[in-house]
Amino acid sequence: MPNPTIDLMIQDKAEKIPPHDGLRPAVQRSPKLPALAASAAVALGVLCFANTASAGGFVANKYGGLYGNANADGGLAMYWNPARLAEREGFFATVDLNYFNRSVTYERRSADDPNRPADHHLCNNNDFGVDYCSRREEDIYNTGVGTLSNQGVLPYFALGYGLDLDLGTLSFGAGFYPSFGGAAKWDKTPDVYDRAAAVDAEGRTAAELQELYPGAIDGPNRWTNMETELLVLDYALGAGIKLADTGLSFGGSLAYSQISINTVRARTGIKTDQMRSEDGANNIEGSLHYNGTGHGVVFVVGASYEWETLLASVAYHSRQNVPVEGPLRQTIADDSVAALDFPLPDIVDVAFAGTFGKWGGTVALNYVNWSLVDVHKVIIPPNAPVLDLRRDMEDTLAVRLLPTYQLDRETDFRAMVGYEGSAIPKYNMDAGLMDAPKYLFGIAGRYGTEDYRVSLGYTHEMLLEVNVTENIHEPPQTGKYNDSRHFVTLSLEMFL
Repeated sequence: MPNPTIDLMIQDKAEKIPPHDGLRPAVQRSPKLPALAASAAVALGVLCFANTASAGGFVANKYGGLYGNANADGGLAMYWNPARLAEREGFFATVDLNYFNRSVTYERRSADDPNRPADHHLCNNNDFGVDYCSRREEDIYNTGVGTLSNQGVLPYFALGYGLDLDLGTLSFGAGFYPSFGGAAKWDKTPDVYDRAAAVDAEGRTAAELQELYPGAIDGPNRWTNMETELLVLDYALGAGIKLADTGLSFGGSLAYSQISINTVRARTGIKTDQMRSEDGANNIEGSLHYNGTGHGVVFVVGASYEWETLLASVAYHSRQNVPVEGPLRQTIADDSVAALDFPLPDIVDVAFAGTFGKWGGTVALNYVNWSLVDVHKVIIPPNAPVLDLRRDMEDTLAVRLLPTYQLDRETDFRAMVGYEGSAIPKYNMDAGLMDAPKYLFGIAGRYGTEDYRVSLGYTHEMLLEVNVTENIHEPPQTGKYNDSRHFVTLSLEMFL
């Protein structure tokens, strides 16, 4: 989810500097050639790493790290708040690389677990009007711990130009970045067959059991997610104006979004996790693979007000309901083309900042209207449902406190503590759509001159463990969920 920030401008003793989110100290200008060369090198790095962004882990828009929010200026304003584009005259560009590392465990419980309510064993009342339950001897293949450990690099690039007019500063910008997404590939669990062989009543070997239950190697998570990639790429144009002698700025942007969804899950024709037929003669577990693409348009509008050493900004990111279409491959049915209406939420970012001597602080708020997502339905046109997943998502609010210390005119350090709620209710949790209340921690530093700024920061999202005992999915996804996310952000900004 989006995150906010601002750089608090502080100088020695009584002299006050307006709280711009960027450093423009009155120091001797360094040559522009080194800044250009450094930016070109990092831009080349973006091209090298771009393909890994959707292939390896949790993708989140942490652009700017602790220095990215509704108060951010320069190239970061193209995503966070176009009103802040107008803080500078001349050319500016930003390259941001965000390394992410995500570790997840999902422990699915046995039907005999005493912590699992008796009426929530692995059964479903389904459309066939019959109680289909998992075979108790199959529990070992459907329970246990699934693990995921993914990492990758998320790139961001934006540039712009500001004009000095009688009315004020008018700036134009362009940007390319993933605005939303996630990727997860769960680990294989070949050891399940050794565990099953050790207790098999018929004395069968691990190899024999793998032939009978081949799907178990994909882990207990496989009934909702073996592998998923979701990526929304935005190509944006924006403009901002800062009105002379008022402290007021306004801006907006319009982006063309390309969306891709690729997901694989296990599936049976009776919507349970029963792996073999009632007589044990046939394997009935199959898989579903959907790969859809779509496109849409999103806009962002924002405003900012600056008064002496105080700064306040707000930005609104519009919702989208994107029609997605693509091939659907199933081992339990014929291949086809399927459609999905994929909603993306409204987002509101707010930031308040002030400076007090060498110290400063920012309060950054992020609201996401997730409650508009009540269902994910994949259909074969005109209206034959293949997946009809109730979501009942909930709105979230993230609050971050960002104290800042200005060491000198070029260097500052920043810390972060915060909290964000969960978008997923416990009864609707599954391995393909996980969230939890989370504590946010971070530390960062930045060095800047008139020609460039460089920042490096670390963020940790510590999600609370979720213990699910009631679940609506078919088959049910009860158990314990744990998720930990780490981000390292490197930003280079150039000004000419």
